[in-house]
Amino acid sequence: MLKRIFAVRRRDGVDHDKLVAAWEGEHVANVVADMDPDRYAVTFFRQRPDSIFDGMAALGFEDGARGRAQFTPTDPPRASASDELSRSAGKGTFIFDATERVMADGPRGPFKSVVFVTKKPGVPMADFAGHWLEVHAPNAINSSDTADGGFRYVTSIGHDLPDDARFHGITEVYYDNSAAWKAHGARIRPDGFDEVAIVAPDAFFVGRELLVR
Repeated sequence: MLKRIFAVRRRDGVDHDKLVAAWEGEHVANVVADMDPDRYAVTFFRQRPDSIFDGMAALGFEDGARGRAQFTPTDPPRASASDELSRSAGKGTFIFDATERVMADGPRGPFKSVVFVTKKPGVPMADFAGHWLEVHAPNAINSSDTADGGFRYVTSIGHDLPDDARFHGITEVYYDNSAAWKAHGARIRPDGFDEVAIVAPDAFFVGRELLVR
């Protein structure tokens, strides 16, 4: 499975709500028609003064070669590469391919948290991924409480990224509501993840997911 993630930032002067409307109302259908992904989800992020992204799309292809071929530029550009969202996206857009692991297979609750994670400089990628998957993710999952409602925890760790990449992975966590998210966060205890990873204050997002496929 090829998973390609697009984190989108609007151009200066573009309104967030208008970008989301163009994304949901036009771009999603264009991507389905142009690329026919096997899996496709879009998350629209609530905005703060320091928000670095407006939203994120995740496309999945069972056949990785077919998936990569869908991103080859065409002349003239396909609809998804020339519609209102594409014209509104700024240079801050971040793209990477990743391996997805569903660590806790609960329901896709209506409240979603997304965290972009950066490997500390000099830390081997294997050590970063190993600590995340073998220590930090189990700690987060074991800190959940069924009284908080549904809980789903998904990691996506990037492929072939340079040591100084902006981000090296993403966590997607689903809850029933914001209260469950806050309660869970208060229970997670330190586990050494900060020794291999950096999670900047502006790399935390919450929002709603549109599950297309």
